[in-house]
Amino acid sequence: MNTAEIKFKKGRDVNGNALIKISRDGFRGFSIQSNGNLPMSYRNDVIAHNITLNEVQTYVEQFGTPQQKSLMGL
Repeated sequence: MNTAEIKFKKGRDVNGNALIKISRDGFRGFSIQSNGNLPMSYRNDVIAHNITLNEVQTYVEQFGTPQQKSLMGL
């Protein structure tokens, strides 16, 4: 799998919490609250793809559902 296919966007949920939205063509996307769970991605104003990818992969390996792992190629 080409990791460049994975897209990240910053956003906020209805309560104002910071999110990272993860998507890839052909898969249903998901989001992770980024404040405590993804501290390096949360601090970056502009998403650094390699930092965010590593951090999201580590998080999804530990806590992700089978569908999330599939989207990430794990």
